[in-house]
Amino acid sequence: MREHSAQFREWWDEHEVIDAQRGTKVMDHPQLGTLRLHHAQTVPTGQPELRMAVYAPADAATRAALAAL
Repeated sequence: MREHSAQFREWWDEHEVIDAQRGTKVMDHPQLGTLRLHHAQTVPTGQPELRMAVYAPADAATRAALAAL
């Protein structure tokens, strides 16, 4: 695409591509049991060496277990 579009070349060179990963993780916690967590990971703009991850309960049982902490 870079060869055929000046506009694409300009945008690509700005590197404003957001890299995000999403999914659900299952963890076996020694005291709380099985935890199911939705997660999202992204790279903060201007800080490519950093990663930011956010976790949230994926079900009622995980929400209750975490609230008990």
